[in-house]
Amino acid sequence: MKNKIYRLFHWEYWPLLMFYIPNIPLALFYAIKAKSLVFYTGTNPGIENSGIGSESKYKTLQMIPSKYTPKSILHKKDQNIETTLTELKTTKIIYPIIIKPDVGFRGVLVKKINTEIALRNYLEKYPITFIIQEFLTHKYECGIFYFRHPNEKKGTIKSITLKEFLSVRGDGISTLKELVHLNKRASLYFAILIEDVSINWNIILEKKHTKKTFFNREPL
Repeated sequence: MKNKIYRLFHWEYWPLLMFYIPNIPLALFYAIKAKSLVFYTGTNPGIENSGIGSESKYKTLQMIPSKYTPKSILHKKDQNIETTLTELKTTKIIYPIIIKPDVGFRGVLVKKINTEIALRNYLEKYPITFIIQEFLTHKYECGIFYFRHPNEKKGTIKSITLKEFLSVRGDGISTLKELVHLNKRASLYFAILIEDVSINWNIILEKKHTKKTFFNREPL
């Protein structure tokens, strides 16, 4: 009961439809005003379909100077795996790597791959077009909301959102599972995302030792 009340007052756990449905009347209003059902494609004109989830992530990355992006290659759905492995070596992308669908969203089929064998198996299991990238280990990650109107030379950064991933700090007494359940947010995610991961939940972390990653997934 306490968990249900907690979820009710924290939007992170609300159903997605609660966010999308209220926007439908507004979207219809703008569609009528613009006399077009695809009026939204006027936003982000440089990205295919304005970036609504059906665009190629790889093509979008090509528009950004390489010094600001991770090393990346494209594995096409009908491409020979040996060719992809050769490209990885040529590009000097080493394991672990991150693999994600070229077209997709919300972290579907995004995975951290640690070995060449695991990569081969993944590509054989899912014969679709993937982006394969170097695994970045920077301390911080954030989302930046930037916009610029057509008649402006400079845009505006409206917001910056830091991404905070689940982590635990050992006390030298409690098991990893006990530490997770001491945190309300982590406890709620345990059954959904964490419990089925191959981790020894009975280990006892040393005092002040921090374990930052529970599972190899991109944040939802």
